[in-house]
Amino acid sequence: MVLTIILLVAAAIMAVPAICFVLALVSPARAPATAGGEASELRRLLFLVSAHNEELLIGECVRSLVGVDYPADRLVVVVIANNCTDRTAEMARAAGARVLERSDLVREGKPHALAWALERLRDEPYDTCVIVDADSIAEPGFARGVNALGPMGENAAQAYFATWNEDESWLTLLAGVFARAKYEVLYPVKDRAGLNCPLTGNGMVFSAIPLKRDGWTAFSLTENWELYAEYTIAGRRIFFASGARLLSQEVRELRQGTSQRQRWTRGRRASLQRYAGQLLRSERIGWLQKLDALLELGLPGPVVAASLALLLAVASVGFVGGQAGLLIAALALSSQLPLVFATLAVTVRHPHPGHVVLALVRLPLYAVWRVGVALATLVGAADMGWIRTQRNEVPGSAAASATTGHPDPKS
Repeated sequence: MVLTIILLVAAAIMAVPAICFVLALVSPARAPATAGGEASELRRLLFLVSAHNEELLIGECVRSLVGVDYPADRLVVVVIANNCTDRTAEMARAAGARVLERSDLVREGKPHALAWALERLRDEPYDTCVIVDADSIAEPGFARGVNALGPMGENAAQAYFATWNEDESWLTLLAGVFARAKYEVLYPVKDRAGLNCPLTGNGMVFSAIPLKRDGWTAFSLTENWELYAEYTIAGRRIFFASGARLLSQEVRELRQGTSQRQRWTRGRRASLQRYAGQLLRSERIGWLQKLDALLELGLPGPVVAASLALLLAVASVGFVGGQAGLLIAALALSSQLPLVFATLAVTVRHPHPGHVVLALVRLPLYAVWRVGVALATLVGAADMGWIRTQRNEVPGSAAASATTGHPDPKS
């Protein structure tokens, strides 16, 4: 009986995100809360790129940003060459960026670099700041997509952040498909219901008003989750900029992504511990937004969550049995309906649906790795420090393939 209750409670908790998704799906669409003014006005955009020894990728990144479909006098691309010992600054300038060279071996890392640069750019005449990672490629319509947000007041937004190297392996294809599921299905549902879109760290869009007044305020390893929590608690909206498409490089091999996933998981866990109480007490957001934010910060990634749901379902059938066991199993598996729905939707629309299916066949292998990384993260130190993810040189046709579709993925 005790085991049955434990499994039932666990299954019910796991089903909460699916319930929230359904509530968001059926909620009336809410009009964006902006500061007023003409949405058609061309705002002054600042693209801010923090780069540490990114000579392999920074040129392609800057060229894509400089080359967006937007008046050149309404945007500026600034690269922070942060503690670089290679040709990052030189190559960024050659590609058309303004470069700020920073040397500070005490306050290392992206958050400190952003704070340092924004202080120096405080008097620059920009309306909107977009944080872009150095391994990214902006599609030609990226700036127009940011501008389409209209006047942002003190709010923020998250751009469409997908994978440009889907074609390289089954692993990068899986990453690309899950990114499509988030940005083409799950996040638009949140945005439509008036719920805040999570910030991912790349393609984060901020109004200049709070940045110029308060400066950069997030300094943890996962500054995006910190900012997501702070904006949500304050009752500020984080919109989804569906028309602003940014593509980035996904790791090619499992071993390359281990430290990256560990950092993301620990950052979310730290943000949950720090902000859970403030989220619950905030009088500026409703109960659905509070619950959604707590789930975003507290739940594991989709693959780990799916693995836990399957394990719970098997345990319920095996140890409880009968109708009660089947009911608990069904409840646990129902937690995955939003992800299944979103994955099916993007697979049908994918340029190569057959290759997606073949990649999904290998999902159990990926799941074993992700669960192992999650377990290692739980028992590891809370502060692991920043470990740079290995970069790979951008092929010459990367920008073109990013906007025209992906060639056949390699096996």
